[in-house]
Amino acid sequence: PSNKHLDFDFPISLSNKHLLIPDKRLLDGRWDIKIYWNYQGKEHLTKKSITY
Repeated sequence: PSNKHLDFDFPISLSNKHLLIPDKRLLDGRWDIKIYWNYQGKEHLTKKSITY
C-alpha cells in the first residue's frame, strides 16, 4: 500500500476455485487485494490483506 507504482490489475477466471497471483510481481510486505465482481446484476467488492 506504500507505493502505488507497484499496483497492478489482472483478470481472474471463475473456472477454478483458486486465485494464483504471479509472485514475480510481488515484493515482500503487505498487499491489499480488492476483487470487484458482479452477480445477478449486483456489484460486489471483496477486500483481503496478505503478507508476502
